Amino acid sequence: MPKRSNEFQSLVAFIYEKISPAGGKVIESGMVLDKDAGVEREVDILIEQVIAGHSVKIAIECRPRGRKDSVEWIDCIIGKAKSLDVDKVVAISKSGFSEAAERKAKANNIDTISLKQAAEIDWSQYPIKPGIALMSGEHFVLKGVFYWQEGEFRDFLELGLESLVVIEGEKIGTIKDCFEGLFHQHFIPFCEKYIDDNRSKIFSSLEDSQKNLHIEKEIIIPDSFVEKDGVSIDISRTKMVAIGSRLVKILDSTHAPFQNKLVSQASFQEEEGDTVKFRMLQDPEAGQLHINWTKVESSNK
Repeated sequence: MPKRSNEFQSLVAFIYEKISPAGGKVIESGMVLDKDAGVEREVDILIEQVIAGHSVKIAIECRPRGRKDSVEWIDCIIGKAKSLDVDKVVAISKSGFSEAAERKAKANNIDTISLKQAAEIDWSQYPIKPGIALMSGEHFVLKGVFYWQEGEFRDFLELGLESLVVIEGEKIGTIKDCFEGLFHQHFIPFCEKYIDDNRSKIFSSLEDSQKNLHIEKEIIIPDSFVEKDGVSIDISRTKMVAIGSRLVKILDSTHAPFQNKLVSQASFQEEEGDTVKFRMLQDPEAGQLHINWTKVESSNK
């Protein structure tokens, strides 16, 4: 029998994968022995953990309905779970439970958890108010090139962009050609690595992601000078300045409390028709933010 799943079940599995202790296993559409029937039966999510040398199994059943789940669903879980080889059963509803369902579940030692979308959230209990934004690749523009002379950096424009650059006795080309080549071949890769190495600090907030970056780098070019009006001007110490910018698209996000944690979701449709789905789980106790994204290919392809 093929294993069944849905988007809500996948979301719940993602949550438990991030909050389960190290060494545990979270299995979506897991198979569990039915002790009475002698066959394996599928549960939405199976969690296996070894505690103090003992194997513990938790079966989780999920329902993505748009209204509160009733006592009838709890009855179905009780009937299914009573002969399963598990230590604990949890029922998770997207929209909550009726009072009768809550009472019936508690009487049968079944934990109930809801993942209702919150209209208002007390953000003070969480380290950050999360949002999801898409950023394009960085676009760099060379804003200036400077050379060191008499204790300060001076603009190469003073020397004229068509003046010749000489390095180790060889005429390389004009200032314009020389530093445009240096910008594309060396400075842009330096900027890209700098952003990759410091991305979380540079883009720590939405406001930061929308700001232009100002990046400078000093470059030593031994035995180099510019010829201008018969005079050789030392340019062995130079500085390049670039501005980095990007396109930022803010996605509409939904937020839902899950016990003392927070789940945020958003999606984005690409031009090709594929949908990219984003999930974030914020755990204030552990001080962690977990991020996951998946691409769903268009059925029209």
